[in-house]
Amino acid sequence: MQVHAKEADPFFAEDIDAARALVSDCADAEMFLYPGDQHLFADHSLSSYDPDAAKLLPRRAIEFLGLRQPVGLPPLLPRRRRWAR
Repeated sequence: MQVHAKEADPFFAEDIDAARALVSDCADAEMFLYPGDQHLFADHSLSSYDPDAAKLLPRRAIEFLGLRQPVGLPPLLPRRRRWAR
């Protein structure tokens, strides 16, 4: 499990202690706090959009899922094919 939030997000403030406890109690949990106070920072259609944090979030999520790929199952994301020209 991953938690992604802005460190001064007023909506996240009431949940941060529970998120920290969850991360400390669960070996497969990670928390990423980004600078700022905007809640919906990954939605490019809003004024709260933060392109730097929004780039990191899916990269970290994909890496997290890739590291936890169950043995014997196909990859979660298909590999890109390289076409010769």
